[in-house]
Amino acid sequence: MPQDTPEKEDLRQKMLDSINTPILKALDGEGITLSYLTKHLKKELKAKRVQVFNDKGQIIYSDPLDALEIQQRARQDAHKLRGDYPAEKHQIDGDLMVEIVNYAASKTDKDVDK
Repeated sequence: MPQDTPEKEDLRQKMLDSINTPILKALDGEGITLSYLTKHLKKELKAKRVQVFNDKGQIIYSDPLDALEIQQRARQDAHKLRGDYPAEKHQIDGDLMVEIVNYAASKTDKDVDK
């Protein structure tokens, strides 16, 4: 498979940035910042759970235990965010057709009269 040129890589990065930037701005605008996510991830890495048992009608609570499934998912999220795993690569083959429309030139006479 031929290697992509720097121009293709640059174009690919610009396209990704144009998609990610509005998403990041919207998340930041709602307070879901990197700092917010980091603090909550740290809490999840230390998650605890209290088990509840019923012994002949008497409710018994355990000491706080590690919530291993929550901690495991948080650890995996942390590794992904740090980039510790190799990037997933998706290959899409086929033709792509892009139609570029000049909106000013595409108006009909009826649209201009309005």
